[in-house]
Amino acid sequence: MRGKHNGLQKRILNINPRAFFVPCSAHSLNLVVNDAAHISHETVTFFDLVQEIYVFFRRQLKDGR
Repeated sequence: MRGKHNGLQKRILNINPRAFFVPCSAHSLNLVVNDAAHISHETVTFFDLVQEIYVFFRRQLKDGR
């Protein structure tokens, strides 16, 4: 989407040449944390467990138990 030559950024610049791209800090941080978390097997296992616990409790709340 942010492609300077073919993406949305280029289309916006065609409409308004004074527009400029500002990356989303939250998205950039998410990418960094995601890459950092996948470095070791222990962190991958930990976050998988956290995800399973979250899904379990979410289902419990959704079912009204």
